[in-house]
Amino acid sequence: MPQEPWAQDSATLAGTGPLPPHEMMKDMARAWFEALRDQLCATFESIEDGQSGPLSDRPAGRFVRKPWSRPTDTGDEGGGGVISVMQGRVFEKVGVNVSTVWGEFSPEFRASIPGAEQDPRFWASGISVVAHPQSPRVPAAHMNTRMLVTTRGWFGGGGDLTPMRLDAPEAVEDAASFHAGFRAACDRHDPAYYDQYKAWCDRYFFLPHRNEPRGAGGIFYDHLFSGDAQADFSFTQDVGRAFRDSYAAVVRRRMAEAWTPAERDQDHIPTILWSDPRVPDRGAARAGTGLDPLPALVRGLRGLQVAGCGAVAVPCNTAHGWIDGMRAATRLPILHIVDAAAEELRRLGIPPGRVGVLGTAATLAMRLYQDGLDGMGWSCILPDQATMDRLVTPAIAMVKANRVAEAYVSLAEAVTLLARQGAQAVVLGCTEIPLGLAAGPAQAVPVVDTIDALARASIRWASEA
Repeated sequence: MPQEPWAQDSATLAGTGPLPPHEMMKDMARAWFEALRDQLCATFESIEDGQSGPLSDRPAGRFVRKPWSRPTDTGDEGGGGVISVMQGRVFEKVGVNVSTVWGEFSPEFRASIPGAEQDPRFWASGISVVAHPQSPRVPAAHMNTRMLVTTRGWFGGGGDLTPMRLDAPEAVEDAASFHAGFRAACDRHDPAYYDQYKAWCDRYFFLPHRNEPRGAGGIFYDHLFSGDAQADFSFTQDVGRAFRDSYAAVVRRRMAEAWTPAERDQDHIPTILWSDPRVPDRGAARAGTGLDPLPALVRGLRGLQVAGCGAVAVPCNTAHGWIDGMRAATRLPILHIVDAAAEELRRLGIPPGRVGVLGTAATLAMRLYQDGLDGMGWSCILPDQATMDRLVTPAIAMVKANRVAEAYVSLAEAVTLLARQGAQAVVLGCTEIPLGLAAGPAQAVPVVDTIDALARASIRWASEA
């Protein structure tokens, strides 16, 4: 079996004269970092292939590589590297990058680099990894290792783990196994290494302004030259292998666990609720028998604006009859409930065609959904007046009185009548109707809870803002 180029006997690396032994290790170091890159990319792609949990309906990610060259002031060649990036169903984004560069340090920088004060020329090769998973239950991670050569030579690097919730039991377990991998790598070379390099990492990643660590830590080392360059190179290789195996094990342990984007209180979207029963009845106003609710709605909008809201969702369907006046009175975007309903129809796979709409008499009379959905390809089927009088309007009153079981019977019949007329789905354009239908078995056709749809639209807005 041919010998790998980075596994040569240390006797061939002794070197002579003023050059450090690392000078003769350049090709081996570069070959190792690129080989580790290939191993990590293969490991991460294998993890993508093995996902059977959340987001497994998406295609497995694959790395895309892009070479780059290092520019120099003189126009001479300065080396370069290859960026390898993957976006997938386990990893939101992971980069595994290698580079080998050379040149001269600037005059103001030379004094801070060992060996550069005598001769500003340098050579450096290394690998850097940053992994950000999709799931908040899978910790993010970072690793880099490198070799630098001036008139001196040394190795450096390390790796660390950043869970979403540092004190969660699963995060404690993951940190223990991750650290065990690094401890084993360190102990193979020097029993003092792990404690020394762990402490260095803990100091490096401590956040003094918050008086807390950035994550679960790992190890960090730099300017390593023990007097045996080959031994230091071997240690650096073992650090890379430990990260490869330990982090992959953590990811595989957690990637199939169910999750939502909000895994703790602090992950939820900041929300301010304005609910004022003194707002005049919107149905009565639409019928011409009640006061105009717009002044009260505008007062509420201005209060939300002062409170720091970035957008407004109005769950009252009938209040959308005054949405133009509300939008004119505030700089805040107001999410439209009909747009949210349309997005939910698309999410459910309902093609353009006939859909039913249930709502209050006022909502149906103002043609909120008929005009809105018609422009997007759906034609609306409405209950006739007899159905409104016998089923829908009494059911809405029952929900308001907390008689949801009775309301269910009437609302389910109303949905069935719309389905018989060809409705592919039924849009529930009233806050009370979804509550009534939730009190019994599911319907034969999909129903769109417009309040849920508006909540999803609000989450999308907050996520993209």
